[in-house]
Amino acid sequence: MDKWTSGDFKKHIYNADYLKADADIPGSIDEKIRLGLASAEEGSSHLMGLSHAFLIEGNANNPNFRCLDYGSGEASSPKNKALKSKGFDIEVYEPFRNDEANVLPGGKFQFIYIDEVIEHCCNLDLLRSHLAEKLADDGIFRIGGLIFLKNQIKIGDLSHWYIAPRNGHISIFTMESLYCLFRPLEISIAQTIWGVVGFKNIPKFKNAFFCIHGK
Repeated sequence: MDKWTSGDFKKHIYNADYLKADADIPGSIDEKIRLGLASAEEGSSHLMGLSHAFLIEGNANNPNFRCLDYGSGEASSPKNKALKSKGFDIEVYEPFRNDEANVLPGGKFQFIYIDEVIEHCCNLDLLRSHLAEKLADDGIFRIGGLIFLKNQIKIGDLSHWYIAPRNGHISIFTMESLYCLFRPLEISIAQTIWGVVGFKNIPKFKNAFFCIHGK
């Protein structure tokens, strides 16, 4: 897969049969939306939008506080609509789309959320260079996805439900491997009660990750 093009991934992984390999959890809000049993608007708070707002509450309607959805697919996703409705400035970038409209936004961001994305990345050098470039000196990025414990799996073991190239999960991480990936760029990795985060310096703005309340 190291030599695959974006077209190869679209043909062999992200095709019409993809949901057979990476199906919605039965009864989940994702499944209800896909089946037409709930609207995207009804499910927006369930799809991480409002929980993200909780993690950085106090920074809404601040023109100097920018958020980047790295791997959203589209600006109109329910979680982005939910965050925008709360007053957050949201930019998006999709690392798996290769077209002229998909451009990494300019400037720095105080909050970058990477939900169920890094396990799909085949170019980890590009991933970390993007995050190092776009993360503000006082910013945080949050990684959503399964991070394995050290020695929980062995190299070459494909028996775990999460690890299956057919579902696009081709980069599997532990906290130690995340540390090795980002430390050369002076980005620290930490496990918090609200998930795994990366940062250059502990942020001073109000956030739930470091229990910083601000004024």
